[in-house]
Amino acid sequence: MKGTYYVLLDISSVMHHVPARFLTEGEGETAVAISPDYAFARWLVEDVGICVIPCSAFYSPEKKVRHVCACIPRVTRTSCALVNASPCHHVVL
Repeated sequence: MKGTYYVLLDISSVMHHVPARFLTEGEGETAVAISPDYAFARWLVEDVGICVIPCSAFYSPEKKVRHVCACIPRVTRTSCALVNASPCHHVVL
């Protein structure tokens, strides 16, 4: 049997961990603030090595979404071995 779990995570209480360089796109006068969930997802991928889906991808650009979707595979011996071998499995926010 195979499967995946999808979990929506509220990132409101951990946004202070996201470095300022992820909170905007562009430089100088052309810099534009981006959705908090997108900034959080970029930070996790680039600095932490974890991939999540920003929920703002499913909403209009005006909505400031503070949730991300994490995909967690059904636990098997192989997936447990991969998590234990990962250098990022110990990250706690």
